[in-house]
Amino acid sequence: MTIRISNIKFFLVFVLLFSLTNIVKGQKAEALLEPKSILIGEHVEMTLQVEAPADAHIQFPVFSDTIHDKIEILHYGTIDTSYTEDGLSRIFNQKYTVTSFEDGHYPIEPIVFKSIIDNDTLTFETEAQLLSVETVEPDMEAGPKDIKPIISIPWSFGEMLPYILLALLIFAAALFLIYYLRQRKKKPEEQSIWERPDVPAYAAALSKLEALRKSNYLKEEKFKLFHSELTDILRRYIEKQFGVNAPEMVSDEIIQATKKVLDLNDHSKLKEILILSDLVKFAKHTPIVNESEQLLKYGFEIVKNTIPVDNENN
Repeated sequence: MTIRISNIKFFLVFVLLFSLTNIVKGQKAEALLEPKSILIGEHVEMTLQVEAPADAHIQFPVFSDTIHDKIEILHYGTIDTSYTEDGLSRIFNQKYTVTSFEDGHYPIEPIVFKSIIDNDTLTFETEAQLLSVETVEPDMEAGPKDIKPIISIPWSFGEMLPYILLALLIFAAALFLIYYLRQRKKKPEEQSIWERPDVPAYAAALSKLEALRKSNYLKEEKFKLFHSELTDILRRYIEKQFGVNAPEMVSDEIIQATKKVLDLNDHSKLKEILILSDLVKFAKHTPIVNESEQLLKYGFEIVKNTIPVDNENN
C-alpha cells in the first residue's frame, strides 16, 4: 500500500514538471544595446526581443520617461511580431531610442515580461545590461580656439514663399492704386446743372421742377422733402437768373431782395411758396396734396414768366 502511494506521488510530480516544461519551453527574452558605449548625448538603440509559444499572450513592461535615473527614453517603437519557421513560436521585437547626459557606467536591470497561456501566468526576464557613457576630454595642449563663424544656411522655397506672396500682393495693390488715380484724373466730376454755363437758368429750373413733378414725394406723403426741393430749385434759379445770393438767405430776405426783379403777381406766388414751405419744414405743418401741387404750379409760372425775351421761343 505504501509503495502504491509513493508511486502515485511520483507520477503527479512528473506530470506537473512535464506540464511546466511544456509551458516554459520556447520562452526567452533578450535586451540588446547597440552600441553599449557612447559619448554624452549620443543615441543608443535598445531592442527588447521575446520568443514565446504562438498561443501565448506576452505583456511587455511599461516604462516612464526613463529606464534608469541617468538613462532617458527619447522614442518608443511599436511592437513587431513574426513567426518562427515551424510556426509554433512568435518573436516580438520592440525598439527604444535612449541616451544619457552624464558620464558613468549605468546598469540596466533585468526587464521582466509576463506570458499568459490558458489562464496560467509565467514571468521571465532579460539579462542585466551595462551602458557606458563617456565624456569628451579637453585637449589641454591645443590651447584656446576661436569661435567658429556663423554658418549661412540657404533659404528653402517653402520659407521664401510667404515673402514672395506678400511682395506680389503689395505690387498688385500699387498697380491698382496707380490705375485708380489715373482713371480718376481722366474723369472730372460732373458739373451740376446749375453750374454749367451752357444751360440757361430757366432751362435748369424747368428741368428740376419737371423731375420734382414726376417724383412720388406727394403720393408717399413726403411733404417735407417735396417742399425742401421746391424752395431749393427756386433759390438756385433766383441766384443764377438775377444774381441774388438766395441760397444763403432766409425766406424774409429773399422776399425783400426779389421785389425789384419780380412783378407783383410772381412775387406774391414766391412769397406764398416760401412761407408755406417754412411751415412744413420747421413747424411740422402737414399740407394737403392739392395745396402742394398748387405751389409747384406757381414755381413753373414764376420761371416761365421770367424767361428773357430772347429765349422765349427756345
